Amino acid sequence: MVEMITIGNVLLYASFVVGMLSSIAILLYEFMGIDFSKYLSWALRLAACLLSSSMLLLIYYFVSSDFSVFSVWRYSSVELPLIYKISAVWAGQEGTYLLWAWAVFLFIWWTSEKRGWDSPLIRRTLFVALLVGNLLLVLTLMISPFKSIFDLASPQVAHVPLEGYGLNPVYTDPLFAFHPPVVFIAYAALTIPFSAALVYQVTREAGWEQLSRQWCRISWLFLTLGMGLGGLWAYKLIDWGGYWNWDPVLSATIIVWLSLTATLHALPRFRVRGEFPVAAPLLTMFTFILCIYTTYVTRSGVIPSLHGFEETVMPTRYLLVVTMLLAAIITIALGVKAGMQERKRVVPLISATNMFYLTIVLLYLLVIVSFWGISSPMFLEFVTGMKISIAKEFFNVWSYPFMVPLVILLGVCVMYGRVERKLLMWAVVLVVSVSSIGLAFVTPTIEYMLVDPTGEFYLYSSSLVRALGSASLLSYVPVFLFATGAIIFRFMKDIKAARERTVLVKLSGVHLIHLGVTLIVLGAILSTSFGTTTTVTYRLDEIGKMKDVGSLGIKLVDFEISPDLMEPVQTASVHLYENGALRCIGAATFWEDRQYGAITNIMLDRGGLSDVHVIFQGIRPRRGDVTIPLTIKVMPFINVLWGGMVLFLMGICFILASEYAMEKRRGK
Repeated sequence: MVEMITIGNVLLYASFVVGMLSSIAILLYEFMGIDFSKYLSWALRLAACLLSSSMLLLIYYFVSSDFSVFSVWRYSSVELPLIYKISAVWAGQEGTYLLWAWAVFLFIWWTSEKRGWDSPLIRRTLFVALLVGNLLLVLTLMISPFKSIFDLASPQVAHVPLEGYGLNPVYTDPLFAFHPPVVFIAYAALTIPFSAALVYQVTREAGWEQLSRQWCRISWLFLTLGMGLGGLWAYKLIDWGGYWNWDPVLSATIIVWLSLTATLHALPRFRVRGEFPVAAPLLTMFTFILCIYTTYVTRSGVIPSLHGFEETVMPTRYLLVVTMLLAAIITIALGVKAGMQERKRVVPLISATNMFYLTIVLLYLLVIVSFWGISSPMFLEFVTGMKISIAKEFFNVWSYPFMVPLVILLGVCVMYGRVERKLLMWAVVLVVSVSSIGLAFVTPTIEYMLVDPTGEFYLYSSSLVRALGSASLLSYVPVFLFATGAIIFRFMKDIKAARERTVLVKLSGVHLIHLGVTLIVLGAILSTSFGTTTTVTYRLDEIGKMKDVGSLGIKLVDFEISPDLMEPVQTASVHLYENGALRCIGAATFWEDRQYGAITNIMLDRGGLSDVHVIFQGIRPRRGDVTIPLTIKVMPFINVLWGGMVLFLMGICFILASEYAMEKRRGK
């Protein structure tokens, strides 16, 4: 059947044609000396305008509930509020690929306007970036968000529906409106560094790091913000297990973040001292390849995930896989070639260079843990046909042994050069390592153990895994104190030594990032390991009675079922007490959605020292169920984690602002 021609698809095809013509013009500029720079600037402006028009047109279709467009019908409905109609644009694969391609072309256009066409490095970088952008346009066209409902609906429809299928209720949250765009902006920002690093690997042209640096930081900012927004969103969804549960989608995102963090540790050393001539561009390229891998995992539907995206059509899946493999092969081949040509440098064993090397190695060991955890089930199913799942305890067991030395190393790097080397080494060996290892064997209760010893994962694991899982979380205490103390000590020294405001702002940003890391790890340990979950049940004649849950008290004051026969909403109104005093008043709701099944809206009370979730997962009156179950989940010290995230984001913003000020001053 011939597909209907739509305005949106015409805009996409026109963008692709302009992008390809721009690529050809750059090739002619490079190999034949034909100066197309004037036309190239206008071509990229046109491509950016065409894709912006495509994006605005798709948003218009969703806002106006135009159900003749299949993606609008699939993810939206008439009664959706405006903000959720807009966020429904990226609820499926179609809209996210368009969003990604649009952001890439905007960044290409911005780079061309700012840098011009005189530099061969810029021309070649934009050529590679255009190839990436055109590839994303091909992916977008293969599952176009503008396809007509008459082409895709099954069974076929004779007229435009009056109502859409609707948006999954878990996506009807303001945080979802920002989470996916922020993440894909981060992915798009990595296109320029990837392209510049590839050009450097082939031509060895100088200046690629300067071109890549700010883009990597911008990507780091948006990726961190995206993960934070996603964590806050998932935190309110009981079915998604809290802010982090090692779901494949979450694990895939942390892979990119860890790789990007490693890259940002290599780039400054390359710029200042010429170190990491092989590792710096390789890490930059691999980070972008991992973005493609992450998209394959998160948006193709090949790996079961709580995010629940539909499976990608086979041609699109094959194109993603081929692109990943080809990019990985090229990256490895260029890295091997550069490694063979690199002059070996002899550096002292205890040196800043080796500390950065070790930091990168530890970060990539964490990458390997997450990569193996989400990829091994997929590979095993492909080879044997067997379906397995990796327990979240696997990630905790194998990440913790690398996370602890990473935080120790953070403190060492911060102190290096500020105190005597022998004193620093003795502090690490005696105060940190010995005390941390000693405390690893101190487990007052099972809550202090890395893994629950009564769980299936622990009971059926190997001796090595059980030994690692038995480690006490108290082992992080001296590590946290050492790293935090080192950061504060160095911060005070830098305040006294810095003579320029921009330098002080940048150094403050670095210290805020490091402090944020230590707090995020501490908050994650405290909130997940020492949280409690208790379930109480109420009979109908017990409504109004308070029941004790540790230091908390809960009173079910009302219970009602809405009269809607199709989707009755059950509401449990609750008073929550702490130490005998009223803490909060709220309600938890439950209903069975016709399209998406059971939906739970929890009652969440945020406190200074702990948050409390009250979860109501419904009753089944038709089955004779007359008891009302309420689950009370306490998350202690969760604000330590959120505070660490805020400090981390502030630190990146400080660095970006200081770099911008320095660049502006150099331009004058």
